[in-house]
Amino acid sequence: MRLLRARSLLLGATPPELRQALRKGRDQLQRFDSRLRSALPEALGGRFSQGALICRPLTDDDLPSFAGRPGQPKQVTLGPRCFGIGVVLHGELIAWGLCVGLGPRDEEPLEHVLLMASYVLPKFRRRGVARRLIAARLETAAARGARVAFVRALKNNGASIAALEASGFERVAPAQEPAWLEGARADQVLLTYSLERVAAAVM
Repeated sequence: MRLLRARSLLLGATPPELRQALRKGRDQLQRFDSRLRSALPEALGGRFSQGALICRPLTDDDLPSFAGRPGQPKQVTLGPRCFGIGVVLHGELIAWGLCVGLGPRDEEPLEHVLLMASYVLPKFRRRGVARRLIAARLETAAARGARVAFVRALKNNGASIAALEASGFERVAPAQEPAWLEGARADQVLLTYSLERVAAAVM
């Protein structure tokens, strides 16, 4: 009966309502998958233990891994204002992400950073890797003196936004976005994180 009711509602839905229903269903499925993996042992596809994942700085030798991956920049130049973190499992680079300094070019140390170009190899997703990657980049940015981190996420990517908010990020209202922060898009939401608490925890 419940299935028939849902079917009738979907058949009578307008395109926006249908898209919203599909997004809601996808988010529910991802949350169920996440709960299931948290209950499974690592060997059966559960979450990796923190000790199994090693985070390290990206080097120029790692950059070919970016090539051809969805959402990855075509060209990356690592340096004082652009650094990356990779996640390694049993010697294999399975995830990576960049941090780019924002503000005046002569700003030292970096006061604001933007997290971008995050990528986890598909077979390792929903196993705690993305959250470990976020934490490692925040720790590195705080160690470099940054005070605030920003990240943009697609509005229709509920799983990504939920993971960021679970890591302590907070949404920024469009009217409150910094005027100097470029790259705003209508299909994205901006989130921010205060790195002062990370620096205090490290100390």
